[in-house]
Amino acid sequence: MVEFSLSAIGDRNATLVIQQNIPLPDCGTPLKLVGTGTGGSAQRHSLSVTIDTSTDEFRVVSTPPGIDCPERSMATFDDGTDVILQAVHDQRDGELDWDNCDTVSAFSCRLQLNADRSVRAHLSA
Repeated sequence: MVEFSLSAIGDRNATLVIQQNIPLPDCGTPLKLVGTGTGGSAQRHSLSVTIDTSTDEFRVVSTPPGIDCPERSMATFDDGTDVILQAVHDQRDGELDWDNCDTVSAFSCRLQLNADRSVRAHLSA
């Protein structure tokens, strides 16, 4: 049995050296070892959302679920997760600005979590 201790997820390479303990002639034939395995756990990153607005009728929700700000303004997601934050409010007038998003489209913000991130949504009247 061979065991690995992984510090992160992803492909890993290893070399297995088999030493002969019974004197036999060396045939010069390479030994091919094939195996599969799993290890490590997915790295997780936190996402925090801050709402900056003068109205109480404004929320930010995430897909996948986790953020429902202002009640739940922080969540953790697996490394590499694409998160869409959607602004939800009754009045469609005013301007919405997002800070720290990868892309912005109207009332949504898209980002990929490869590290802990913080996003600010600002609705101006």
